[in-house]
Amino acid sequence: MRKADCDRLRETENATCEVEKAGEKLLCEAKKEALNRIAATGNFANLDVDSRVAIDNLQVCLHDFNISPTLDRVQFALEVQGEAKADVDVKFVPLDIVGHLTCQFPWSQSKNFTASLRESRVGIASNVLLATDTGDARANFAVDNIDVKAKLKPGPTEFLLSSPELLLKCPVLAGIAPTVVALTPFVPQLKGELDYTLKDQKASVKLDIPKQTVGDVAMVIKVVPTKEAIVAMASRANP
Repeated sequence: MRKADCDRLRETENATCEVEKAGEKLLCEAKKEALNRIAATGNFANLDVDSRVAIDNLQVCLHDFNISPTLDRVQFALEVQGEAKADVDVKFVPLDIVGHLTCQFPWSQSKNFTASLRESRVGIASNVLLATDTGDARANFAVDNIDVKAKLKPGPTEFLLSSPELLLKCPVLAGIAPTVVALTPFVPQLKGELDYTLKDQKASVKLDIPKQTVGDVAMVIKVVPTKEAIVAMASRANP
């Protein structure tokens, strides 16, 4: 009797094992098919974004301007006060399997965002080259990278929680919402704290030299930079 029980148990275990193997194979094939279908399409969604930005209450003041003794480098600080406001309209229309896995139905959302600097003082440094070889005087700037620490309101988590339509129509987002909420205190980006580096840029500014006269004689002013000074030379204009 005991041997028969052992045989039945062994047969049951074997059957269970075969069922598990069959299930694993089925899941594996299903995953392969899903990956094949996803890879077969390059379409995700039509995403239209319309934004209107207002900076009416944004004030920028220049402080601590300093130019090097060799006149080839300047440093200063910008004090930024106020906020930039953006009205954003987003329309999402899913396409093919990838888009429908993310959001089953089209949705649209309008939201007002405000952005401000967490550190209102932004330091800027730039190399400067005064060029006069074309007849005009131009200041050519090469601005170093600028690190900007911004605060976006509402942050991504708050935006997610305040968008019930988004959660209803996008089950993937609804599924990750609890995880996002739990991680928010530990992830600055989810709180809307964004760090961004503006890449180095070049700019050229024309320096308008006022016309000068000596008596009734018009003079032509030419600016010549040297290592120690910027020299302005005047000559009589051609009649």
